[in-house]
Amino acid sequence: FLLLPFFLLFFLFLLLFLPTCITLAPTQDRVTVFSRIDTFVAFNVFQLFSQLLAIRQRLATQPPGTTRLVVIDSLAAILSPIVGAKTHGHALLQRVSRTLKALADDFSLAILTTNFSVNPVTPRPALGVAWSSGPNVRLAVRYPQDASSSTERVAEIAKSSLSPVHLCVTFAIEASGAT
Repeated sequence: FLLLPFFLLFFLFLLLFLPTCITLAPTQDRVTVFSRIDTFVAFNVFQLFSQLLAIRQRLATQPPGTTRLVVIDSLAAILSPIVGAKTHGHALLQRVSRTLKALADDFSLAILTTNFSVNPVTPRPALGVAWSSGPNVRLAVRYPQDASSSTERVAEIAKSSLSPVHLCVTFAIEASGAT
């Protein structure tokens, strides 16, 4: 049996993921599940806005609750080049944040974005202070300091208005799924 985690990530793709957790046995079940996953390519911020608008229009025609999660990987790859530029990078970054929050509120979605970390000694998000007001909850996923296995990770709450920060959980990513 293959256990799918509640999210799947693809580099530089916008992923619209419909089911939340599924145990799959036969190949036909896998085909059915994967046929319900839509991916959208966005190589720059303007393509991202276009895809988010298309998703908004699509969600408006679906029954409520059909789509539960939108994953954007990697937001930093799209936004980092414009944040430090002498253009309107910061304004575009804030517009992405507002657009994602509105999409989440209007359609009761979870939005998951990924970001790079810089400085391995004291990790900081690659989008830095400019993105700090973007996410409502920020998780930092890292290898444990005493890693006994290459599959182990630690997820730590770095920012949350609902939970105390610095709470950690250790998990492993195996071929059978996350444990």
